[in-house]
Amino acid sequence: MNKAELVEEVANQTGLAKKTSREAVDGIISAITDSLGREEKVTLVGFGTLSNTGFVAHCIDPNVSHFTHIRKVLKGYQSIR
Repeated sequence: MNKAELVEEVANQTGLAKKTSREAVDGIISAITDSLGREEKVTLVGFGTLSNTGFVAHCIDPNVSHFTHIRKVLKGYQSIR
C-alpha cells in the first residue's frame, strides 16, 4: 500500500473527504517522523513499535581502505516482523 492508497482507504473507512484524509495522514506521518528524529520510540498498540535503532550504514572506500560513514538509517516496525 502506498500513501495515495492509504489516503483512499482512510477516506473510505471514515467517510471523510480525500483532502481531509490526506491532511490527517500527512499529520500522522509528520508526528511520527518528528518523534523518531528526536530518537523517541513510537508505539501504536495493535500495529507495532517504531524506533530509531541508531544503525549506521558503512561502505568500504577502496581509495583509502577504511570504512566511511554514509548515513544513519531509521528502522521501524519491530513488533510486526
